[in-house]
Amino acid sequence: MLVLSEVFDEFLDLKEINPKPSEQSVRRLIEVAGDLPVDQYTRSHAKAFLASYHEQKTSTRRRRLQCLTSILNFAYWEYDIDKRNPFSRIIIKGEGKDVTSREPFSVAELKKLYSASLAYLIRQAHLRVGLCRYTQSFGWYRHLDHPHTCREG
Repeated sequence: MLVLSEVFDEFLDLKEINPKPSEQSVRRLIEVAGDLPVDQYTRSHAKAFLASYHEQKTSTRRRRLQCLTSILNFAYWEYDIDKRNPFSRIIIKGEGKDVTSREPFSVAELKKLYSASLAYLIRQAHLRVGLCRYTQSFGWYRHLDHPHTCREG
């Protein structure tokens, strides 16, 4: 039977997902319980994994747990393991009660953000034009291999 790290490599190879959250979850589970064959993980491993995130908000704990649930579901389906996934349907005490609400941006804040981003884009455009003129003066523009560089003429 394949161990978790091997199944995870296969999972990533087949899925087109951002690997970072799942990598963090797999790494943490291996720290907590070891790199075991996937059919040997138990509910107590899942609870120990959750306990290792005790300082995180419940939504973060749920997302990390969901990463492992998906990976183990994949392993159980792929390798015909007839076992209930010990990481699924775990109740997280107080889930959602630690949510902090955020106020929406005011019109003044939005205008300030828009102005700052517009000013940044204008500065970048000026820098690009200056770079193009500089490189053209030396005939270097032909050697630059970047899609946003200057064109001859």
